[in-house]
Amino acid sequence: MQDAARPFSLQQASVFLAVLIVSILSPFVDAQVRLCVLLLAVTFNTWYGGLRQGTMAAVFSALIILANSLAMSHSIRIEPMQGIRLSVFLVSCYLLNRFAMSHRLAEALRCRNEDWNRKLLETAREGFWVFDNEWRTTYVNNRLAEMLGYAQRELLGEDFREFLVDGFRIRSAQDLTRRDHEHSDQQDLRFRRSDGSRLWATVTTSPVTNDRGAVVGLLAVVEDVTERKRAERDLDKALRALQISEARHGRLVESNIIGIITADLSGDVLEANDAFLRMVGYTREDLNLGQVRWSDMTPPEFMELDQQATNELWATGASVPYEKQFTRKDGELVPVLIGAAALERYPKTWIGFALDLTERKRSEAALQEAKEAAESASRAKDQFLAMLSHELRTPLTPVLLMATAMLEEPDIPAEIRTMLELTRRNVQLEARLIDDLLDITRISRGKLDLNRENVNAHALIQQALEICRDDIRANELQLSLELAAGEHHVDGDPARLQQVFWNLIKNAVKFTPRGGSLTIRSFHADPFPNTTAARFIVEVSDTGIGIEPHTLPKIFDAFEQGDSATRRRFGGLGLGLAISRSVVTAHGGRLSAFSAGKDQGANFTLELATVPALAPVTQAPAPSLRTGSTHRPLKILLVEDNKETLRYLSWILAQHQHKVYTADCMWGALEVAQEDTFDLVISDIELPDGSGLELMQRLGGGLEFPGIALSGFGSEDDVQMSKAAGFSEHLTKPVDFLKLEETIYNVTSAIPHNEFARAGGRSQSDS
Repeated sequence: MQDAARPFSLQQASVFLAVLIVSILSPFVDAQVRLCVLLLAVTFNTWYGGLRQGTMAAVFSALIILANSLAMSHSIRIEPMQGIRLSVFLVSCYLLNRFAMSHRLAEALRCRNEDWNRKLLETAREGFWVFDNEWRTTYVNNRLAEMLGYAQRELLGEDFREFLVDGFRIRSAQDLTRRDHEHSDQQDLRFRRSDGSRLWATVTTSPVTNDRGAVVGLLAVVEDVTERKRAERDLDKALRALQISEARHGRLVESNIIGIITADLSGDVLEANDAFLRMVGYTREDLNLGQVRWSDMTPPEFMELDQQATNELWATGASVPYEKQFTRKDGELVPVLIGAAALERYPKTWIGFALDLTERKRSEAALQEAKEAAESASRAKDQFLAMLSHELRTPLTPVLLMATAMLEEPDIPAEIRTMLELTRRNVQLEARLIDDLLDITRISRGKLDLNRENVNAHALIQQALEICRDDIRANELQLSLELAAGEHHVDGDPARLQQVFWNLIKNAVKFTPRGGSLTIRSFHADPFPNTTAARFIVEVSDTGIGIEPHTLPKIFDAFEQGDSATRRRFGGLGLGLAISRSVVTAHGGRLSAFSAGKDQGANFTLELATVPALAPVTQAPAPSLRTGSTHRPLKILLVEDNKETLRYLSWILAQHQHKVYTADCMWGALEVAQEDTFDLVISDIELPDGSGLELMQRLGGGLEFPGIALSGFGSEDDVQMSKAAGFSEHLTKPVDFLKLEETIYNVTSAIPHNEFARAGGRSQSDS
């Protein structure tokens, strides 16, 4: 009610104000002026109050005019002039009301259109950007602000060009400036978003004019085409890749490096390059006549393989390459590698690639022949080295036997004892060189067997040192032994590790001048990677001739001895360090060398992982061999084809109270065995009419009595064959009598006494 009353009060006030003004001015102005004042009041009411209020104001004003006219004429009769004025006033009010209402309706329609257009712009998918002739932004819709990552208010007043990426900024501004603003324009521009990323957009511009038709700016409709540009770029890349692929395919087909065909489901070859036709022996005329068929070129044994590949081809679109053979037109077979892929644009058609494997197969056959030849040569070499070892060891055996046996005699003069020691050492050195040759062969073939056990490394060092003690004294070397490692047990082969320690100590002694020094020490270090056990480290250092820097990296290579002067001066084969490193590596350790250079000495470092020590085991003392032997007499069958070894070994055994039966061949030994029983057999392996292995098997395979194999062959295979034949032990020649007597004691300890043995024995030869 208050809202409705407010315009009415305003209408009353305006009319009363007009009447008041007319009343005041009546003496001074004529009737036309008074009517104009009232007409202004009516116009005001119509403009601001609408048609209803304007009509009411007109009626009210007309009544006032009429009342005023009657009052001035002092009559109720209306004069003609007064009626004309009143009529003109009412007609003017009507026309003014119509004009005012038309204007109000036009304004309302304009506002409604503007509101509708604004809503349309704000909900449009395109961005709308309006800027003036100075490029200042006057309007942007919400979509455009979202495109650029700004709020709408942040864009108002900003220069349109500042949002363009460099390169588009100047070019697009020049293009837009050149327009005469009479036509729309469209171009692709690249904008910079608030986060620094780029926006591709198609921008359509049209001029914005004022009421006088002057261009005051531009309206830009901005459509985000970033994804389209990305798709176009990807499509362009794909097209270029396809063009490159097709070009490569064309070059591949034309180059005739491999055979290429296209074929259908029926097996008809539709197209083929020259390489394929040459491969299968057909001509292009044969191809054009349809005479080249896959099934005709495939031997029966490959039909099933082809069917599997075909199934895979249609299931996955490609088949895994496989090998087969083609039957050429002339009937010959040609090996090929086949691969195939389905052609998507041509249903039920596939492309195949065929690589001629003739040369490869020929190379493989040649390689296999070469491999077999190399393996045969390697076996021949191994057999040669084994035979050489046997032939070298055999004549050394009687020498070593006599030397060690005579050294056991307490009455040997000192001068003779010195010569015997020299003989023993040189025979052992010669045997060590032979062992090194065989060891390096085993290492190269990966057949270095290890008999691992929990061993005291300090004890092995001591034993190796004792072997070299005489040479240390002879060279007057100052020896420093510092075995300080608290944990010094390792998991290893005691014989092989002692061989390593002996090699290191022997080399230090060999290459250190008289009066020099030799230091052997042990200590602990951090564990190897990924292990928890402490490292046991042994260092063997000397003040000898040292190692040249250029020689140091290859010091562990086989047959490496430095320069020729060193080889001539010190001799040897150069195998000790190579064997030592291989043995240490096989134990999971490391062996390294260091030297500051010539005449600066050398330092060798050995590293092994430790293991907890086992509880000590009390062992029975070894028999004393110096006073005839505390072992009871035995009946021994000795079989040896080397007469000197047979003579001296039987004599030495007899000197130790054993009764010895001898034979120099297998059948002779079997004849002796038929006449008596024995406590022990000692036999060579290589016999002129058979082998010791066969002999042991014929004698019961070790079930009747133990046996000791005595052979110049000492490989792991030889030892295993001896054990398999029934021998209890396998000793490699040359063997000294101390080792033989210890072995006899070990293998016969459990044999009960026999009547003959208790009576004593004497030697006899049945050979």
